[in-house]
Amino acid sequence: SQSVRLRMRRLARHTREEMGNTMPTSCDRPAAALPGTYLAGVDGCRAGWVVVLAHTLGHDARAHQVVVCPSFADVLALTPAPTVLAVDMPIGLLTIPQPGGRDCDRLARQVLGRRASRVFTPPSRSLLEATSYAQVRGRGVTIQAFHILPKIRQVDRLMRPALQQRVYEAHPE
Repeated sequence: SQSVRLRMRRLARHTREEMGNTMPTSCDRPAAALPGTYLAGVDGCRAGWVVVLAHTLGHDARAHQVVVCPSFADVLALTPAPTVLAVDMPIGLLTIPQPGGRDCDRLARQVLGRRASRVFTPPSRSLLEATSYAQVRGRGVTIQAFHILPKIRQVDRLMRPALQQRVYEAHPE
């Protein structure tokens, strides 16, 4: 969502300022890694994917990194590889659309109650190749979901059972 992206940008700017602007801002300039385990929060952005790498033993911002990767494949190739990647993007799309979408979406709406509208139904896999909103209009795809189709497509094409051990769908809702 827009507010999450703004918060992530502010966090990245604040953290870079706190670190004296020594933190990497792109995927091809990794910072020196601390030994240990990293967790990653990942979200799509205009430049590709913003990744916040949190060191599990870190006690302040210096133990964390913010990077921007041009593709989801680059996120998956980060070294050291994060133990867990929490991605703000639908993972595990339906082949055949169902009313209300995936089971997890319906359950999340129940838990959120009056905030249920924050959970959108992702497109079915058959709609991922759409290049205009006219191709998906009336098929349960919102204009917001349409605009992130390229990001959803990147994730969907790369996900494999082995990645499900460390790549998870996560949302701020």
